[in-house]
Amino acid sequence: MYCLKFKRFVAILNAVEESMLKMRTSVLNNYRQIALENLLILDFEATCDQPMQIEPQEIIEFPCVNFSLKEDRIISQFHSYVRPVVHPNLSSFCTNLTGIVQDMVNNQPTLTEVLAQFDGWLAEQQLLTDEQRDKWTMVTCGSWDLNYQLRNQCKWMGHPVPLYFKRWINIKKIACNATRNYPKSLITMMQSLGIEHEGRLHSGMDDVKNIVRVVKELKRRKQPFYITDSYC
Repeated sequence: MYCLKFKRFVAILNAVEESMLKMRTSVLNNYRQIALENLLILDFEATCDQPMQIEPQEIIEFPCVNFSLKEDRIISQFHSYVRPVVHPNLSSFCTNLTGIVQDMVNNQPTLTEVLAQFDGWLAEQQLLTDEQRDKWTMVTCGSWDLNYQLRNQCKWMGHPVPLYFKRWINIKKIACNATRNYPKSLITMMQSLGIEHEGRLHSGMDDVKNIVRVVKELKRRKQPFYITDSYC
């Protein structure tokens, strides 16, 4: 009897998982039909340490650029350092990795305040209107920024995640379409596309501008841009 009940339970779980997979596939297929006009490219930097990682990590640099696919250029940019509140003092490892020193985050706005500023920046560019909201999406190098860091930080802050952060292009997946190899990092992705890295690695805005260069190369190679990842 126990074995039979367990088999039924497993069958139900499998059916639910299959249903959710079909739903997710349907959503992503619908996203592929959206004709994107602008890409909002971002790359967060967060508090960190070694050998023991600190918990929770907090965003300390919030850079983003608005890249016009039609004009093939950056048309606006947003940048702010962010003051961490749980672990307000940066580790030496974090400073060495990101180039961000303590004075750069002291007296800066908290993430709640920066999110409000960012929303205002989007509104200034008319990106939050009903007409424009489906013509752009976020772009990240991997899914750590939006699927992990921002999502988790908003959760423990008790701050709702804005809807526009819940879908994005993982540029590594688009690059994989062009090279047939999934890149492990920004550096390997650029190398696979024949692009020389510029600036400081793990400087948020430098990373964003290097991702822009990747986007331009993929655009030159006629790679389509479509939303690759999302959550509800």
